Amino acid sequence: MKLLAVCVLVSACGPRPTEPVTSNQGSSVEVVATPAPTLDELIGLLEAHRPAEFSPDAQERGCPSDKTVGEYVDTLVRIGREGEDPVDVHSLTGGCGDWPATMAPVDPPRDDAYFYCKLDSRTSDPAGESPWHYELRVRVSRQGLTVDVATAGCPGTP
Repeated sequence: MKLLAVCVLVSACGPRPTEPVTSNQGSSVEVVATPAPTLDELIGLLEAHRPAEFSPDAQERGCPSDKTVGEYVDTLVRIGREGEDPVDVHSLTGGCGDWPATMAPVDPPRDDAYFYCKLDSRTSDPAGESPWHYELRVRVSRQGLTVDVATAGCPGTP
C-alpha cells in the first residue's frame, strides 16, 4: 500500500526538469533540457570560483588582474544593487540563455554545449550622467552547470 502511495505521488508531481523522461510509448527516452540559470543562480554558480584569478586570456578580454572572481562579482552585485550613493539609480541584471547573434570581441568563445551568461551592473546619478557600467560574461555548461571562468570577458566603461 505504501508503494502505491509513493507511485501515485511521484506520477502526480512529474519528473524533475533535469531527469530523463520516458515517453508514453515506453520504448524511447527523451532528455528534458536543463533550464538556463537565472541571475541569482548564476551568482551562486560563480561562488565556487571565488578565490580564482582571471586567466591571462580573460584579462585580455577586460577582466581585472587585481581582483579575484569573487571580488569582482561582489563589486558588480554591490554597486548594481545598492551602490555608493543611495540617490543613484542602480541596476543588476543578467542570467543565462542562448548565444547572441552577433558576438563581441570580449565574449567567451561560442560553444553550443554552454549557455551564454551575463552579470550586468549599472549605476548613474538620477540625471543619467556619470554612468558606471561593467559586466562579467561567462559560459556555463549545459550538462552539470559548471562555469568556464577561463573564457570570461569583462566589458565595461570607466
